[in-house]
Amino acid sequence: MPIDSGAPVDGGAPVDSGAPVDICSACAESEYCDEGFCQERGCPPGSTTLVLGPAFVRHAEVRVKASLGQTTLGAVTERGAGDDDGSYIFANHAGLSGAEIRYDHAQAPSLEGRKIVGVNVRARSRRTEQDVRAQVGLAIGFYFKSRAGRALDPRYNTAHMFNTVVYTLATYFQAQHPWDKRDWQASDLEDIEILINLKPDSLQNEVRVTQAWLEVCHAPL
Repeated sequence: MPIDSGAPVDGGAPVDSGAPVDICSACAESEYCDEGFCQERGCPPGSTTLVLGPAFVRHAEVRVKASLGQTTLGAVTERGAGDDDGSYIFANHAGLSGAEIRYDHAQAPSLEGRKIVGVNVRARSRRTEQDVRAQVGLAIGFYFKSRAGRALDPRYNTAHMFNTVVYTLATYFQAQHPWDKRDWQASDLEDIEILINLKPDSLQNEVRVTQAWLEVCHAPL
């Protein structure tokens, strides 16, 4: 997922600096266009989606399966539909606390004249063995750097329950700053990291993540 450094386009399509804009006229009302791929919309109707991919790894307690030369970061940066098992991060035995990885995200362009109406963390994940019951396999959310080391919980996330061996999209949306219970400010984006916690239930049934990104939902003031 390349870094978005251009200005977002109303209608849901972020602009990638130096790349042509593909508006994806075939996308449904419930989707937005991202580099020629119709992505399921996670932002409220009437808002614009700005995609911010991982910029670098802040913290990692997971193993990596990736193409030659890729890193823990490179394993989750594919854009659009992702590359399935071409590269992914995984955990197969992490105990009750899970295996955590945190990503800093790409820097957002100026949102002057816009208001942030929500922030969304998304990840594509799957198990390696089908289970008859859905159970927690992944937690995704935000890590607030300003709260770390202050006897405050810097994590704000939610469990994602699934039992499928096909990659599915996990979403965690917050319309307001989850700790302060106020509208998001542009400065808040500098304080948050993408938080992923993989929670496999056995050595034989690992959890894999092939994509992760942040979506900033914004609208006119």
